Amino acid sequence: MTTVFLFRWSAIFGILFLWTVLAPCHFPVLTLEQNEISLGTAAIIRLRYGHPFESEWENCPKPLSLMAHTPEGKIVPLTLQKIETKIGGKTIDQFQAQYVPTTRGDHKIVATLAPKKTPGAQTPVQEIAATWLHIQQEKGWDKREDGWTAMTRPYGILPGMVFQARLPKPATFEFELLNENPPNPLPKPSLITFTGNTDDRGIATVSLPKAGWWGLAAEQDSLDPNGKPLRLLHVLWLKLDALDK
Repeated sequence: MTTVFLFRWSAIFGILFLWTVLAPCHFPVLTLEQNEISLGTAAIIRLRYGHPFESEWENCPKPLSLMAHTPEGKIVPLTLQKIETKIGGKTIDQFQAQYVPTTRGDHKIVATLAPKKTPGAQTPVQEIAATWLHIQQEKGWDKREDGWTAMTRPYGILPGMVFQARLPKPATFEFELLNENPPNPLPKPSLITFTGNTDDRGIATVSLPKAGWWGLAAEQDSLDPNGKPLRLLHVLWLKLDALDK
């Protein structure tokens, strides 16, 4: 697999390359059968949980909610259907939903999971996965969000293009490719999960080398409804396209 570079602007024409590597990512995977459709067409939404690069899946917790955020600011609740999938001799719970947009523009699909305690951590973590669905008109993708705010259009992206997104606070983030058919043998760990830092404004800049779905994940400090500390893990899923030969 071609090396992935994480960019951070140091000047108008200068780029500082950052590179660090963590253990493989493990988080919700929210993808679309097609991320660009026509008005009146049903979008098929799929939610899984596990290690995306290795395609190692476990039971996906049922989300507290799955919502479509329209360009006009409306929030549309979506109905989830549990799908029992046989993988490697065992049955795994995954989820699927349909969404038929009624307006053109850019619709953000957001799945919110229940907070959970992770081993060795005192503060619960709540995972929130999001992706973009484009309907014929470029409108609404750059709205300021509580999690990832796209600064580059989050669709129509080709390998090697620069993509930027902003978090409310500076953070370290991870990014990883989804492999439906992982390579055998797997590449070395440094080419599976990547990580780097945003700049002081919370802006992450990446250039991803391969077509497919990529997940960008970062944690942010927050509070639960009772005012207790809560860590929010925001996972943004991007689809990179490949030009026809």
